[in-house]
Amino acid sequence: TVFAWDRECKYPEQEIKQGISIQRIHVKSTYGKGVFQALALPFFALKVLLCSRKSNFAVVNCHDLETLPIGLLMKKLYGCKVIFDAHEDTYWVVSNGLYRSLNLWFGSFSEKLMAKRANYVLTVDDFQVVKYEKMKAKNISMIRNFVELGFTVSNPVRHQGDSIVIGRIGTMYDFAEIDLILDAWIILKAQHPNIRLLLAGYPLFDTEPIMRKIYDNSCNSDVDFISKYSYSDLEKLY
Repeated sequence: TVFAWDRECKYPEQEIKQGISIQRIHVKSTYGKGVFQALALPFFALKVLLCSRKSNFAVVNCHDLETLPIGLLMKKLYGCKVIFDAHEDTYWVVSNGLYRSLNLWFGSFSEKLMAKRANYVLTVDDFQVVKYEKMKAKNISMIRNFVELGFTVSNPVRHQGDSIVIGRIGTMYDFAEIDLILDAWIILKAQHPNIRLLLAGYPLFDTEPIMRKIYDNSCNSDVDFISKYSYSDLEKLY
């Protein structure tokens, strides 16, 4: 069973997809609110606990830090095991000034407190493995979220003239990250003219440097920059 937060409250509460039971939790909110999402999160957590009380789950997988308290409560109430699936590292400190300091302190404190109470920790890079080892978390495993270099598809089918799209989808937290992607893509573009770039996601910084770099390199016709899109369009973007 997947418990999903439907913040727009527009999808069916229960659905079976590819054999997986999806339980959507309808708690009205919006996307991209950052730390202010914490105001609605307790209502989501309460509904998850109420919906799961008769499910008798053996294992609960908590995706990122904000869902870990729910999993630990389920562990306490129902005796299930908890996997902390930690994909992001301190992504919740993207705000500036005092908010950033408060978020960093609270996020670090709560993560140290909760990570060691999970039965297993899954993460994506060496940096986070070391971080959770210092927190004395148990059973840490690394599953990288990119394809290993040795894993390639033999004889891929391509048609003459097809373009290859390199895509980056999701909220953009830092210009430096996007700047690096642009630099790498411009180098590839010089060698492979049929490569296009897709940047889709709400930027939390001034986009003018990105657009200037794209135009300065005369590659604006080969870059799709989409700052806002509906979540119903995600499948098309991928």
